[in-house]
Amino acid sequence: IIPEIDKFDLTGTYSQNGITLAYGSFAPKNDGKSPLIIWLHGGGEGGTNPSIPLLANKAANYASAEIQKVFGGAYVLVPQSPTFWMQNESGEYTWGDTNDIYNEALMGLIKKYVADNPNIDQDRIYVGGCSNGGYMSLKLILLYPDYFAAGYISALAYNNKHITDEQVEHIKNVPIWFIHSKDDPVTIPEETVVPLYKRLSGAGAENVHFSFYDHVTDITGFFGGKDYRYSGHWSWIYSHANHANFDFDGSPVLLDGRSVTIMEWMAAQHK
Repeated sequence: IIPEIDKFDLTGTYSQNGITLAYGSFAPKNDGKSPLIIWLHGGGEGGTNPSIPLLANKAANYASAEIQKVFGGAYVLVPQSPTFWMQNESGEYTWGDTNDIYNEALMGLIKKYVADNPNIDQDRIYVGGCSNGGYMSLKLILLYPDYFAAGYISALAYNNKHITDEQVEHIKNVPIWFIHSKDDPVTIPEETVVPLYKRLSGAGAENVHFSFYDHVTDITGFFGGKDYRYSGHWSWIYSHANHANFDFDGSPVLLDGRSVTIMEWMAAQHK
């Protein structure tokens, strides 16, 4: 169904403090250093089979020839939560108000994968995800702002009111590109990404972008074209397809005076 999944090793596991995470990974056929793209899945793709987060929302596309060409070859790491990334100690959802149970093991997995693959360029490690994975991507950036070269986050599920002004100052220099839809019924933009983006901008963030779509529409033509609307929560489609190319005010995102897509922008970010 999605041939790119055959490029991934689906056998990876990592354990820390009683938590075991499965993961899928892709390694480019490059001789030199290559960046690492980390994708964190949404709330419906937990378990112990990494093919699920790769297939469910076409995240396997980060290993496609199109996106790999943008990066000149890139490693792709897709960890899988046994349940959902936003699970707290009581088994319920956290929106940032309490700690989740997975972030320490996840960061341990990432650091071990980087250590085991010495051709990863440690100045070009990118973390992103959707919804649950958007929460966790921001969580890792909040905890380790000096580790990641950039973040790419869609349908952010981290509630803005649980982020302090000190944390905003802490991450304002981390390049981040947000993607969200105005009609998202699950991760309400006015409670999550919109106020956070404005706070980051107000704090002087110079490399934070936000593609704010009116709706999530069919960009493939398969389901009826531009007039066919998906759930407004599914804004990660625009990340996987490398479609997002505009900022919060509707203007194109520019890199060296040239309009760029989200993946083109990300490939140029480094510590």
